[in-house]
Amino acid sequence: MDFSRFPFVHEGLLGSRDDAFESPYEVTETDVGMTYTHVMPVGSGPSGSGPMRHEYNLCLPSTIHLRIMEPGASILSRCYSLA
Repeated sequence: MDFSRFPFVHEGLLGSRDDAFESPYEVTETDVGMTYTHVMPVGSGPSGSGPMRHEYNLCLPSTIHLRIMEPGASILSRCYSLA
């Protein structure tokens, strides 16, 4: 996943062009694919309250389960099928 585009394509929602540096993140292989976590900068969430933590679980060949957590907010969970 290329997170470096978020501050430019989704400015104000998923980052800021003024703070577009992308920190390294670890990808872990699982029995069915891989998993990785990405933390968006402080104030990037819909409520602007703090960093949003995105946990991705890729199940090969074509499904991503995304779990989004924001401080003081409920957890949002989505499942995507890739074509």
